[in-house]
Amino acid sequence: AFGPNVSFMMGEILKSAASTLLADALGTSRCFTNRLEAIRQFERVYESVCLSQLLDLTYESSRKISEEQYLRMIYFGTAGFLEGATTIGCVLSGVNRPEEKILRQYARMLGFALQIYNDVVDLIPQRFHAKTFANDIKRRKQRLPLIHFLNSCTGGDKRDAESILRRNKVTDRDAEHLIRLMARHGSLDYAVRRATQFSSRAKALAIRTKPKSNRDFLVQLVEF
Repeated sequence: AFGPNVSFMMGEILKSAASTLLADALGTSRCFTNRLEAIRQFERVYESVCLSQLLDLTYESSRKISEEQYLRMIYFGTAGFLEGATTIGCVLSGVNRPEEKILRQYARMLGFALQIYNDVVDLIPQRFHAKTFANDIKRRKQRLPLIHFLNSCTGGDKRDAESILRRNKVTDRDAEHLIRLMARHGSLDYAVRRATQFSSRAKALAIRTKPKSNRDFLVQLVEF
């Protein structure tokens, strides 16, 4: 609504507000340990998320990217964000290093699963959908279903998809046609399988955590 410059400045203002909120919270409670390290980790999370967004913008201008590139973007984005938040929690509560390592790996796997599932859900029209239908396709953002399709499909279906993605505006009808092509070639099922693999890894890591009450919660979070 207001253009990229205003959006950028608002992002900086919100980041400043978040840093102030964190500093105030750490300053008013004496139960936290390693407060300076928590602030340092917070800044690393912010840097990582910005890098993910930069990769995302760069990929928009690429005709085709690999699954490895896509996972790298998630590694710095959703997965990195959850892992960073978990790291801050571990730092502030004084969790021992072996337990922290398991929790960080758990959060990372959960982040990969969450992002891939989200990318698939975006392709399914729903009456009460939180996001605009096929918003990623309309912005020519290459997510795992589309990446798998473009890297594995040949012939007329691939030419149809590339033609749609080159258009000035991708309509709902265009998006629906492209989604049908991806479904026909198994790309949606492939993405769900990959997400399930990551969620299974997260659950296996959750089972290794202590105490049992935490373990049950972490497993339930994966299932949710």
